[in-house]
Amino acid sequence: MSELIALARFLHFAAAIALAGEFAFLLWVARDPALLHRCRRFAAIALAVLLASGALWFFAQVSVMSGGNVFDAAALATLFGRVAIARLVLALALAAALALIHSESLRLAVCGALAALLLASLAAAGHGAAEQGADRALHLAFDALHLLAAGAWLGALPWLAVALRAGADPAFAGRAARRFSTLGIACVATLVVSGTVNAWYTVGDIPSLLGTGYGRLLLAKLGLFAAMLALAAANRFRWTPRLELSRVRRNALAEIALGVAVLGLVAALGVTVPALHAKIFWPLPYTLEWSALAQPREAVPAAAFFAFLAVAVVAYGAIARKPAAAVGGAALLGGTALAFAALLVVPAHPTTYFESPVPYGVASVLRGQPLYAQHCAGCHGPYGNGDGQFADSLPKRPPNLVASLAARREGDLLWTVARGVQGTSMPGFGWFLSEDQMWDVLNYVRAQANVDAGRRMDASVERWRPVTAPDFTFQIGRGAQESLEAQRGRYIVLLVFYSLPDSLPRLRELAEAKTSRFARMGLRVIAVPMQDGVMPVGNALDADMLAEPDPALVAAYAMFTRTIVGPQPRPPGHVEFMIDRQGYIRARTMRSGGGSGWMPMSALLKQALLLNKEGARAAAPRRHAH
Repeated sequence: MSELIALARFLHFAAAIALAGEFAFLLWVARDPALLHRCRRFAAIALAVLLASGALWFFAQVSVMSGGNVFDAAALATLFGRVAIARLVLALALAAALALIHSESLRLAVCGALAALLLASLAAAGHGAAEQGADRALHLAFDALHLLAAGAWLGALPWLAVALRAGADPAFAGRAARRFSTLGIACVATLVVSGTVNAWYTVGDIPSLLGTGYGRLLLAKLGLFAAMLALAAANRFRWTPRLELSRVRRNALAEIALGVAVLGLVAALGVTVPALHAKIFWPLPYTLEWSALAQPREAVPAAAFFAFLAVAVVAYGAIARKPAAAVGGAALLGGTALAFAALLVVPAHPTTYFESPVPYGVASVLRGQPLYAQHCAGCHGPYGNGDGQFADSLPKRPPNLVASLAARREGDLLWTVARGVQGTSMPGFGWFLSEDQMWDVLNYVRAQANVDAGRRMDASVERWRPVTAPDFTFQIGRGAQESLEAQRGRYIVLLVFYSLPDSLPRLRELAEAKTSRFARMGLRVIAVPMQDGVMPVGNALDADMLAEPDPALVAAYAMFTRTIVGPQPRPPGHVEFMIDRQGYIRARTMRSGGGSGWMPMSALLKQALLLNKEGARAAAPRRHAH
């Protein structure tokens, strides 16, 4: 079905561009009795193709949306359906204007405006319609500009070829070629700017451009566009000034052929997942990595100096009209770029730019724990420190996973787990572990890295450490299920794990402070029982802070009670974690028994005050951060 939709899109775009280009040429480039004579007939044919291909596109898309029902009336209420109806109205209005308006000038003006609206409205049927808020408006606006510029250039090219036909008046043909050249420059500038903005929304970066099907189609489109630009430049700067109109016409016909190929790629892009939302399979054995730069303080200024010098030489050559100097400056600039890029080269794999579909959360960490214990702990140790029971017997001691985790991309880590490390005793686990299971293992290792970073944490908020709290869901009473991530940017979270009856005095303290002071500080208490038993009740407690029992949550956060390299000698009976608004654990209080000695409320509030005074910081990543 996607092939049928792509074919319909190709015919529809071609017809819309032909209509807009026809009127753009007649309004802005040249009018000729012979051209005006063909105007209505050509527009009628293009309009018929547009209506037929639009109907084919609509019903094929409805079939996909409804699961096979081509005549599903509910599709008319969707954005795609409303856009299709609006475009049908515009097409019928254009047909009426062609048939009923007899004044040549008025007909051209009205039909030109309707054809432009018809072409620009195609933006609402593209990827830009999936954006939200201001991004949606901006993307749609630049997409519409891109379509209008393409229509004014590519759609007008056939009429230029007709104007330059053999036997045409040389004065008229020369004037048309020069005016079209001016129109083409404006269109190309608009295409470059609008295309760059659109690529920002659909592609985003170089890895997405090279490593996705959408990106490669876009590269092919850019290659064809460059070829069209070369032909247009030859016409503008070489053949038009010499009045070699036959050469201009041949180049225009070649541009039309390339433009048709571009439209084919545009149709394919419309049914392809944008690169920004697709999995990136990196096609090269190397990539560029900023962290590979060994001495940035020396390399960056040196590269900047030679780049500035090269630009100055190019500018001098252009101003003084010395081509040799300009070429030499360009060569210096290219050499500087290549030399600097060589300093950033690192090995890469097909999965280097993979992003984990499995967020860093309690469920994933606990799924990864037994897998790690079974397949990894024997060599890397129970906590990833490279001290497993088999470590000393290996030819090469296993690395400390916790220490090296942040230095590598998660896609490279996945490749290592799946394929192993050549020349070492580490095998590949991709043969019997699914990709999601390998992500779970990596999330468990990430949890151990966070535990290790927070081993010396105490009850006082100190300098920031990258101790990311694993996400989790919780439910309080009969309320809706919530998540820790949903609290980000809203609350400082005091996550309390309690044991009964020892924790009752502390829970009463927290309940009293919650109603009087915590709200003003933006601090929310989430209290979870350590044992899956009866929850506390009583007038002195606040039910709005008592979450339902969750053994998985308790087990995952028990890892964060470790204070030494090995396991805790005795698990605490009560733990409080203070989690800042960005999702990082910033303080930890642990008690093994009952009695007095809890941190006073005034001290706890002081810690919250310190977090409130901190400057803005990026939120903790949901996945591995490199």
